[in-house]
Amino acid sequence: MATVNSYAAEHIETCRQQGIKVYRGNETSGIYRPVSRENESIFRRALRFADTFINITGHHCHHFPAAGDIINIPASRFLRPHNPRFRILDPLKLKRITKSLEYAAAHGLIYHLWWHPHNFGRHMNENFQFLENILKVYQRLYQQQGMESLNMFEFFSRAQNIHES
Repeated sequence: MATVNSYAAEHIETCRQQGIKVYRGNETSGIYRPVSRENESIFRRALRFADTFINITGHHCHHFPAAGDIINIPASRFLRPHNPRFRILDPLKLKRITKSLEYAAAHGLIYHLWWHPHNFGRHMNENFQFLENILKVYQRLYQQQGMESLNMFEFFSRAQNIHES
């Protein structure tokens, strides 16, 4: 029984033993809760697809978690790669991400946008142009509200420092 994008306590323990300090957890809405491929419904898949373009499940922004030897940074949004069939929806996808970034910046929260490098392998120009549009939004939020971009190690270090103070 295969599951998609799931992990269990033993996986986290293996990460801990291997010195991994930070991992990306799932989005917190029920439609992103891992289920077996056999139990995945077309309705849940359709809801997740729609949530890419319109805010169905919220912004998925989070406070810094408590310090620890391993930290979960929950996903905020998977950056779906460009698909020519859905090109007309790209402005909605950008608006969905932009609104959540703005919400995170205004409330001092974490917004964790993620993707796999291979997601940009096809339609590279469109994918990188879309990412550049997101980075322009981030740059504005950085200049106007001090939003910061952190890599996983920087995030872990910041979380440790916040909770040691």
